[in-house]
Amino acid sequence: MTITSIGYDGSVDELQSARFFPRIGGADYGVLDPSHWKLSPHPSTARAVNLSAGIGYGDSVMDSSDSVATVQCDPITSGTRWDMIVARRNWQPLAGVTTFTKVTGGASKALPVREHNPGVLAEQPLWLVQWTAGQTQPTAIVDLRCFAGPGGIYANDFLSLGYLDVPGSRVQVGSRAWRYTPDPTGSPAWAVDSVTSALSMTGTPYKNYGGAYAAPSWTVHPSGLISLAGSVGHNVAVVKHDYQKEYQFGAIPAWAAPPAKTPFPVGMSAPHMVQAIGYAYPDGKLTYSVATTAAAELWMSLNACWIARGGIS
Repeated sequence: MTITSIGYDGSVDELQSARFFPRIGGADYGVLDPSHWKLSPHPSTARAVNLSAGIGYGDSVMDSSDSVATVQCDPITSGTRWDMIVARRNWQPLAGVTTFTKVTGGASKALPVREHNPGVLAEQPLWLVQWTAGQTQPTAIVDLRCFAGPGGIYANDFLSLGYLDVPGSRVQVGSRAWRYTPDPTGSPAWAVDSVTSALSMTGTPYKNYGGAYAAPSWTVHPSGLISLAGSVGHNVAVVKHDYQKEYQFGAIPAWAAPPAKTPFPVGMSAPHMVQAIGYAYPDGKLTYSVATTAAAELWMSLNACWIARGGIS
């Protein structure tokens, strides 16, 4: 396998510049096509992965690999470990050199610390691979690559935001657009553009209350907060509410949920008013509990319900 690079010492001809400058000028990192530098488990070597041939770039260097490259990871004797597969660029040898290698991580699903000193030694994250003791092939794989074009940058996973955190960056992950901009204190942070969607009530005893009441929904705001709106009511008969229990009434996506169980106020009504509190869970589950045991049917107003969400992790 041979890697041909543009952007180290030397000149760039017309053919190279036609491919090089539009990409390098559009994003700090990228891979030209989803089929390029695509990872697959090595069919016969333990704890090894293959990267397909392709073209990628980072830190003003573009690299083209002409065949499959194999990256070998270290043994693991217990538990699990997440390793990051990277393109490592080294400007120190004459004319520079790019290689594929791994950065050994830890038990948490997170990007390990990488080399990032462009012009000397820097690493471009490509994939995150989980190894489990006793297994020879990856037990989980996360695509960290990003793709840039006239419309901006696209990534497949939120973890990619961890190495694209440059003020002014705008990255599309799935159906959501993220911006890396200063927060109210002046510190840069990722914020998602406003997104509104219907509240999921699948598998719960609640439904849209109907009538003159708005259908339940949730909205992610650029500040990172989640607001709820609309009303929900019982789908099945409930004899009474036990104040010692929680009742699930809906769910939001896990990516928008807080990192720990978080309370929020809700408005409830029956033949008489009942004091209640809502809870949001890290998996997105939404529940409520009542202050005193209450009989009969209840309906719930979600207007003015705000939930502090847990960032991008």
